[in-house]
Amino acid sequence: MKIKQITYTKKFNLGNYETQDIQLTAELDENENVDVAFLKLKKKIIELGESKLTDCKEVTSDMVFKEINPDIWTYEKDGDFIEGILVKSESDVGANKSNIYTLETEPSNFIGIWGSTILDQRMSLVKIGDKVRITYKGLGEKKAGKNPAKIFKVEVDQPEEPKSTE
Repeated sequence: MKIKQITYTKKFNLGNYETQDIQLTAELDENENVDVAFLKLKKKIIELGESKLTDCKEVTSDMVFKEINPDIWTYEKDGDFIEGILVKSESDVGANKSNIYTLETEPSNFIGIWGSTILDQRMSLVKIGDKVRITYKGLGEKKAGKNPAKIFKVEVDQPEEPKSTE
């Protein structure tokens, strides 16, 4: 058996019931001694752990957090649209057991869109991760005893395939 790669992990106690794992993986050269490589890897992790223990608290205090609280898209007139990447689709949400679709319109900016009969039918063909544009097209015909349907156009971005140079 020829060992080609070794991994070593060590847990460091940061105090206050906190720990930090440091893991390194090394690719071995053709004739490199596994025992020597392992000792070098272990030594490097101990050096890193001891030098970084004091830095850990500083790193976490420098982090910037942004609250993620999706807004709900409100459309008012024919032609209003929203574009983004579909990141989530949920069913049976709220008192009306509706669908809700969540788009990421820009990094870390999430917008929810409540479903409707027509929108749900069209969104059933969209996959998580697809870039989509939803355009409100106004209201359909009013039928006896029912509200008029909300009409939506749903488009999925389909990048052009490279053209053959034959």
